[in-house]
Amino acid sequence: IDLYNSFNNDNAKPIQMIYPSKIDIGKKFKILKSNPALKRHKEIIKKISRESYFPDKVVYCGDNILSTTTKNYLIDIKEYTSKKRRNPKILIMFNESSKRSGQFEVFILAKNLSKAREIEDVFSLHIEIIFQSMATANNHTKELKNKDIEFLVNWDAEKYREGI
Repeated sequence: IDLYNSFNNDNAKPIQMIYPSKIDIGKKFKILKSNPALKRHKEIIKKISRESYFPDKVVYCGDNILSTTTKNYLIDIKEYTSKKRRNPKILIMFNESSKRSGQFEVFILAKNLSKAREIEDVFSLHIEIIFQSMATANNHTKELKNKDIEFLVNWDAEKYREGI
């Protein structure tokens, strides 16, 4: 799928493929179901999608991860691309029944399989940090500040690296 051409967004980089990821967020939900405070899947997906705890997550996975439905994903990708002026790197996709069961599909948007695996490795670490922070009482894990995230998103050296 070439999202760049399908959305006619001159600012976004072309994407040749969407790769299904082996990451199973649902397994993590099963581990946490014993804690009533962690049963809300939407809250967890929101944390995974919006929070950043280390610079590589922002560089490799983007500042926001797009969570969407199987029904609306093309519309949501187009809106994301239009708003952010770049393509998403990760999609967390679900349908109505998967919201209740904790089964989500993760897709990596990348130029090639090698890049997709790099993104997947960093995303896997990001998820692990989120779940460890939620499972630990009095956790003091600190998110990156917005100004630091914006710096990383707009970092010229990173834009150059992506273009190679």
